[in-house]
Amino acid sequence: MKLLSLIFTLFLFLVLSAETKAQEMVKPSRSPEEQKVFDALNQRWNKALGTFQIQVVNSRINPTVGVEIIEKIEANRKETEIVYIPLRENVRIMILPNREIQKADFVKIPYFKYIQE
Repeated sequence: MKLLSLIFTLFLFLVLSAETKAQEMVKPSRSPEEQKVFDALNQRWNKALGTFQIQVVNSRINPTVGVEIIEKIEANRKETEIVYIPLRENVRIMILPNREIQKADFVKIPYFKYIQE
């Protein structure tokens, strides 16, 4: 019985050690300056969610978009008109205008949409 308990404890220790090591390996290492930039981008991204939409046109691909795209979104946002900027073939970003976003009854739009044209 003691042997079984020892084996179980050893097994549990190995599993937890492997999981901790895997988490350390996956965690990106950033310098303090890089982390500050990343955090600022992330904050801007979270604030902008619902004011733009990734649209896939005539395709079923599932594109990956990084938080750095927020700079492009903010630079292209207009005061009164919806803007569409191409991201790559069959993928575009629809950016709502400032005036729409600032309305009291503004409802955030979904982040992603498939469109058939």
